[in-house]
Order: sequence, then C-alpha cells, then structure tokens
Amino acid sequence: MSKKSKRPRRSFSDEFKQDAVDLVVKQKYSFKAAADAVGVSSRSLREWHEKLAPQQFPDGLPPRGVWGSEG
Repeated sequence: MSKKSKRPRRSFSDEFKQDAVDLVVKQKYSFKAAADAVGVSSRSLREWHEKLAPQQFPDGLPPRGVWGSEG
C-alpha cells in the first residue's frame, strides 16, 4: 500500500479571510468563483463566511429576543 502524501497545512491571515468573504458578500461572487479566485477550497471559504460575514435577517430585523429586545 502506498501512502498518499499530504500537503502541508496552509494558514491564512484574518485579513486574507475577510477579503475572500467580501468577494461573496460585497461583490456577489459565488462561493466557487471566489474560492477559485483566491486559491482556496469552497469549503474553507464557506467556513470563513459563517464566522466573518455580517449576520443577515430575512426582513432586515433581528428575531424577537435578539439584542435584548423582547418586542
């Protein structure tokens, strides 16, 4: 059996991740197009998006109870 050699794990700065997320959020790139443009996997970009993108609510307002409002 031959072992498949692993690539060394790459690390990216927070600024790089935010710039990649901004391609999706602000410039309306698809996840695939943005990931290809910056040379990362779509999965990585989606994970960064979950952590870094501003939260969006369907009607523009947070659900009841968010940010201390009950009403």
